Amino acid sequence: NSMIKKAILSVAISIYTILIATSFTGLYDNLLIPYRLKDKWGYCNHDKKIIIPCIYDETYPFFGLCTKEKKLVNCDLARIKINNKFGFVNYKGELKIPAIYDKAGDFKFGCAHVKIDSKTIEIDTAGNTIQCPMTDGVGDGFGNSTKIFKTKKNKFGLLSPKKDTIIKPEYDSITKVINFSCYYSDTATVLSYLFSEELGFTLKKKKLIGYADKDGKLIIAPKYTEIKHYAETDLLFIKTTDNKTGYLNAKDGTEYFEN
Repeated sequence: NSMIKKAILSVAISIYTILIATSFTGLYDNLLIPYRLKDKWGYCNHDKKIIIPCIYDETYPFFGLCTKEKKLVNCDLARIKINNKFGFVNYKGELKIPAIYDKAGDFKFGCAHVKIDSKTIEIDTAGNTIQCPMTDGVGDGFGNSTKIFKTKKNKFGLLSPKKDTIIKPEYDSITKVINFSCYYSDTATVLSYLFSEELGFTLKKKKLIGYADKDGKLIIAPKYTEIKHYAETDLLFIKTTDNKTGYLNAKDGTEYFEN
């Protein structure tokens, strides 16, 4: 019957989600982290030692994925902005793709969208013009998880899977942060995806935003005007009350910037 089919589908998706998620294990260990020194950007390691000098107007995380011999590997490229143009550097700080683009997105499975001379094109990790794979949705892999709840006074909190209150309802809003896992299907032109995991929650209070992990542990009390979880990494992009930007460690709140 329909109940049995739904149960089987739920179990299948859960197993599938675990298998896909393990494909990412180790891909983002020891990544360099965008680091802001006053108004210039470079990259540091997890000990906040600067590895690539802070000479850029903007830098973004190393997180793009590529396929090599049917395995996922890190693209070893990060988006940077200098002189109002975007390009891509590698771990050595070498400019592998020239900063010639008016706009640029990060690499996802060996492909990035860029804009040059008012035209949007797609490039590979060598800067060659290509056609990015199409996408095909697969499903939702969520099972029991931390839940958002709302009181009659329009305040939000978090409940454990057993419905115990983890975070008291004192926030104006709480938003779930979701990560997409992706993989190449057997047909190389189609990129499939599914919702792979819940990463955490943004918590808003008096127009300021904080962050809790997926288990409801408060990592950062509301103090920023913007928080975004950078896909497939443990990094949070933030904006401060004085309109400065930077990155944080989503696990412990470590700040990777100096004013």
